[in-house]
Amino acid sequence: MYVTPRRQTARCRPHRLAGHLARSLALPLTSRDTSTESACGGTLGLAARAANREREWLVQVMDQHALRSIMGAFPKGVTVVTTVDATGAPRGLTPNDVASVSSEPPMLLVCINKTSTTLAALRHSRKWAVNYLLAGTSEVSNQFATKLPDKFFGVEWRPGELGVPVLQHAALAYAECTTHQEIDAGDHVILIGMVAAGQPPAPGTLPLMYFRRTYATWSEDHVEGSYVPQGA
Repeated sequence: MYVTPRRQTARCRPHRLAGHLARSLALPLTSRDTSTESACGGTLGLAARAANREREWLVQVMDQHALRSIMGAFPKGVTVVTTVDATGAPRGLTPNDVASVSSEPPMLLVCINKTSTTLAALRHSRKWAVNYLLAGTSEVSNQFATKLPDKFFGVEWRPGELGVPVLQHAALAYAECTTHQEIDAGDHVILIGMVAAGQPPAPGTLPLMYFRRTYATWSEDHVEGSYVPQGA
């Protein structure tokens, strides 16, 4: 609920104050500046309390199940991130997400759960590969999504140019990276990597995809057209 004061000076613009409060993460929404409230007829305090109630409602509604359902509406490729630990042993995981960041310089990011048993190796090595899985390799994805001590059991791999494991028969394509930046983000860590080497997919190969907690693949029979960048 919003209450407009009877008088509004040039310095006191409540709608701007409320908008600033709603967008700000640095300032607690329940905090009050009594001098400013006095100048604005108490509007800042009312706006802060209203914004705080709205924010609490959003937090209560957006639980983990709802968030997963929303993110599950976005079809995406499946990847396995691989590296080596301090002993040189191969380590890997199926990450929460992978995304392109920049083409110049070439950069991408991966999101790693802080509870991952591979995170320590990624931080130590600072070199890793993103393996984009082929259609029909869902068992590889499932294996690397576990906390098994040897996730590479039965999986063929070879050292890449950076010395990190590259999956030989399960990967559609791969990109080898060095860690450029690490960002703390809630219960995950975002690793931004500089792409140093890689291999694109061979003609006619299809990716493993994930949509609404179900594995699938690309269908050439339902292609709607090619994307043409417009420089937006």
